[in-house]
Amino acid sequence: MDSQELLNQLADIRLPNEIGLWPPAPGWWVLLVILLFALYATFKAFSKRRALQYSLNAAIEELGISYTNWCSAPAENKPNALLEYVNTSNTILRRVALAHSSNSQNVASLTGKKWIAFIRSEGDSAMLTEEIASALSQGRFQQSLTLDTEALHSFCSTWVTSMYMAKKQSKSSLEDSSIKLPKDQ
Repeated sequence: MDSQELLNQLADIRLPNEIGLWPPAPGWWVLLVILLFALYATFKAFSKRRALQYSLNAAIEELGISYTNWCSAPAENKPNALLEYVNTSNTILRRVALAHSSNSQNVASLTGKKWIAFIRSEGDSAMLTEEIASALSQGRFQQSLTLDTEALHSFCSTWVTSMYMAKKQSKSSLEDSSIKLPKDQ
C-alpha cells in the first residue's frame, strides 16, 4: 500500500467543542461562596455599627433635649426643672449602662455610692466631680439642688460616648492584648 492511500483512509481531525461558560469550574463556586460570606459579614458589621451609632445619637439627643428643657424653664420653676434634669440624666446613664454592661442585672440594682463606683469604673469619668456624683447618687431624694448643669451635661455626654466607643473598640483591644504577650526570660 501506498502511503498516499493510507493517508486518504484517515478521517479528518475533529477539534473538541469549545469550553462554555456554564457550568463553572468548582473553583469558581468556592470563590462565590467565599465572596457571599464576606459580603454577609461586611453587611452584619456595618448594620451593627450603624445601630450602635443610632443608639448613641438617640442618647445624646435625649440628653440635649433634657438640658434644653432645663435651660428654658421659667425662673420660678428652675429648682424643679433641675431635679427633673438630674433624674433624666441619671436615667439615661442607667439605660446606657444596662445596654453595655455584661452583668445588667447587677447594674439595675445599683444605687448611691455603688452606682457612682460603677460609673467611675466603666466609662470616661474624668469629669465626674463630687458635686455631680452626689447629685447622681442622691439627687432624686432631695427637694432642691445646687449644681453646675453645664458640667453635668458635659460629663453625661462624655460618659455615654465613651461607653459606646468602648463597645466599638472591644474587639480591637482583645486583638491587641493577644499580641502583647509577656516575654519569657
